[in-house]
Amino acid sequence: MKTSLHLAMAASLAFAAGTAMADSADPSFKVSYLLTLGHSFGGSTLLTLNYTDGTSQNLKAGGGNFLSVGAQAELIHYPVDFALTVGQHVDKDHASNAEFRFTRVPVEAIAYARLLPHWRAGIGVRYLVKDKFSANFEGHDLGTIKFQKSTGLILDGDYWFSKNFGLGLRYVKDRVTTDDPRWPIDADGSHWAFQLRGKF
Repeated sequence: MKTSLHLAMAASLAFAAGTAMADSADPSFKVSYLLTLGHSFGGSTLLTLNYTDGTSQNLKAGGGNFLSVGAQAELIHYPVDFALTVGQHVDKDHASNAEFRFTRVPVEAIAYARLLPHWRAGIGVRYLVKDKFSANFEGHDLGTIKFQKSTGLILDGDYWFSKNFGLGLRYVKDRVTTDDPRWPIDADGSHWAFQLRGKF
């Protein structure tokens, strides 16, 4: 339910932003909606889950899958785009009797330069507005740890193989911190990510 609520809020914000720009009488830019799916890797290890078969899995501060929605303004007379998105970024470890989940809700603003046909590169900021770690063991909720809001740097590049779809690679530099006495953390959340983008 909470995940659905986050995504609904993200969609509402993105569509509101897009509608506001589309209502402008200025014909010097074109507005599109964006949808991004991706997978990231990297960052400090927050938790290691050891299985009974001898294997293990790490929960990373920069790892996981993400989904974001938003709006983009493409300038007509200059090779520049501006994008604003809201999303959810989740990494989790799970076993038959336990699950540990690290959830981030990033708001991102990126400026892109269209370098060549189909290629562009961008730089922007990532603001983590709601990060939390939750745990469940043997069906019992072990509680939630909330992280502090933080701002990071984004370096982003993509290749659009058609009018509506593209592939991207990004690097994000940020940190995740909490002063919760149960589990004080100051970890490197920096990561690389591959992403699939749709523009509509």
